[in-house]
Amino acid sequence: MIALEHGPVGCGDYGQSMRLHAPGRLQGIESFSALHVCSDLRLGDLEDGGDERLRRAMDELFELFPLARGVTVASEDPIALLDSNVKGISKAKMRETQKLVLPLGAYKSWAIETAAALRSAALLFGRRSRNDKRVALPYSREATALVWIVSRLLDDIGLEVVHEVTQTSTLDLANIGDCRFVVGFAGKVEVLEEDMRGGYADLLRQWFSAPIIWTCFESPTSTTASLRAIAERFDRRTARRAELTIAQGEALVRETIEHYRPRLENKLLLHFRPMSETQLEPYRLLGLRVGDASGWIGKTGKKRTPRIRCDSDSLDETAIDAYIAEARPDLVVHFGDGEARGEYEWRKHGQIALPFSPFFDRKGNAFWGYEGFACLAAALDKAMNATWRRIVATPW
Repeated sequence: MIALEHGPVGCGDYGQSMRLHAPGRLQGIESFSALHVCSDLRLGDLEDGGDERLRRAMDELFELFPLARGVTVASEDPIALLDSNVKGISKAKMRETQKLVLPLGAYKSWAIETAAALRSAALLFGRRSRNDKRVALPYSREATALVWIVSRLLDDIGLEVVHEVTQTSTLDLANIGDCRFVVGFAGKVEVLEEDMRGGYADLLRQWFSAPIIWTCFESPTSTTASLRAIAERFDRRTARRAELTIAQGEALVRETIEHYRPRLENKLLLHFRPMSETQLEPYRLLGLRVGDASGWIGKTGKKRTPRIRCDSDSLDETAIDAYIAEARPDLVVHFGDGEARGEYEWRKHGQIALPFSPFFDRKGNAFWGYEGFACLAAALDKAMNATWRRIVATPW
């Protein structure tokens, strides 16, 4: 079956990147889950609810991939809000082509593809290995930090990492049942199990009966605690390698602080979305003053409050702009459930914003661990101490 994402091309890319693939199949002939198939809905298609675009997409699919047994249609936003005839078109195409066409919600489609991938993995790769140091690392989409920071740390202490829930590692799906445990990400190390239901780690636990160890790599201190908690599950050799990795990482942290703290000390960071002390630790280590919706720390060390009150639960952009004009921060972190001002929106408002935003995203945060802390310090220095900011007038 071909999974057709009916919606804008970005939604199609998101659906394809989240999809689990049945391993061991030749894509485009035996399997079609790795293909980015999308109706590419555009503004001009809204008049008829995207129906004509859907018909054309199906016609092209059956012509390009004659070996496909059918199509699942996952309706993305804004199809649900339009007067679309997805079911009617699906029935007509099924009669016309004599192939199965299933109109589904996006999440139902994902569940069916997941079940198929799990079944295929069990049939094709049922043998167990003798490696008792495998751990599963679940993530989604780009997952910048999990690939090159966390995965490397686990490799350094002697573990074999099995990446999962990503289009780049479909063959590893069959190896999850062979893992000692699944690495879960939380706001602190060893959280209560009942507080962390849902998410990819919990899904892998349900599917493969693999226990979860909850970790946190959002700061140097929590990274050290996480590595030790993981090493405790293995032998003494792993524990020794973990201590060596921790020593090297903490040395990098000390070097980073020694180099960048004199350049960043007393700079002001404002955040309007709740951050834990673990998330704030890297900024405090570098000497930054921190402010939130309730107020900020002045240069004298005293807490100051904005003249116009800011409600962190319901942020008003007028109040935020007044707050920023009053506090004159060196860095502002985005705010709002809908990410009302992300990296690029802050730049439009004349504020400094770092790449790899948002900072709190557990899926793709590039500033985790020891190396991530060094990258954060370099990015802060580059953004806050850029020479051109003092000599170039802003166009706004």
